[in-house]
Amino acid sequence: MKWNHRVMKIEGPDETIYKFVEAFYDGGTAEPHSTSSVFMYGESIEELKELLARLMRALEKPVLVGAQEDGPEMMVTRNEVPVNEKGE
Repeated sequence: MKWNHRVMKIEGPDETIYKFVEAFYDGGTAEPHSTSSVFMYGESIEELKELLARLMRALEKPVLVGAQEDGPEMMVTRNEVPVNEKGE
């Protein structure tokens, strides 16, 4: 399974926020089939630098759109993007 970091816009009833997520792709499709929140940690400073670089690349990709209404967040639209072997 391939994945990359993306930015997701969450539209709620009272506010709109943006957050980093890990987007997971199945079967070579350009559409993510699920996402999870990004946790900011690493086992070394080098790993944190690599995470920061991936997050910076996520800012260059189309924004995924989600929604939250009286329950958990859910992806409501998916933007197509090319995915390479590294999931970027």
